[in-house]
Amino acid sequence: MVVLKESECCAPAGTDYVQYHCALRASRPQLKRGPLGGVLGQITMPAPQISNLRTLRQRRERAQDWINYARWTSIGTAIVGSVLVFVLLAYDPSRAPERLPVLSTLVAQGVVGYKLRERSQWAAWGLMATYVASIATSVLVYSIWSGILGKLAIGFVYARGWLATLEYEDLNKQIAALSAPTTGDAA
Repeated sequence: MVVLKESECCAPAGTDYVQYHCALRASRPQLKRGPLGGVLGQITMPAPQISNLRTLRQRRERAQDWINYARWTSIGTAIVGSVLVFVLLAYDPSRAPERLPVLSTLVAQGVVGYKLRERSQWAAWGLMATYVASIATSVLVYSIWSGILGKLAIGFVYARGWLATLEYEDLNKQIAALSAPTTGDAA
């Protein structure tokens, strides 16, 4: 530790601290400047490539993963939810009119989730619509707080899958454009 005398430091007399920036060196060299403030010599920086093929393929793979997560989550939710509704119907058949709308939205989620394997944006929009319908019917039948954490977690996976389908087609186009052989004048 370097301790400077009072005459060498910026601290007033009687303080217990020393300003260390007086003694620190610059972490990078200064640029050479011309007399008018311009940089001496011409520095040409190559334009950064916005996205390379490897990065695009990795992003497409992540998008595919989220689509698969949403797909399997919707199918699993449909199966588990339907079994639960059937168990509740077997326990109390008199409440069938309340439970059938929930069952129909669960089955619709499963069907749309199966269709999501094609990475279709329409299927993703359909999944989000059936999810909202499922939430609305379960709130009407049960209560807003019944299984709220599960609903939020499922909604997060569905939303990520939906966004991935929106991105997937764009990524495929960009990959195709970068993968296409460039035609140049070869001598």
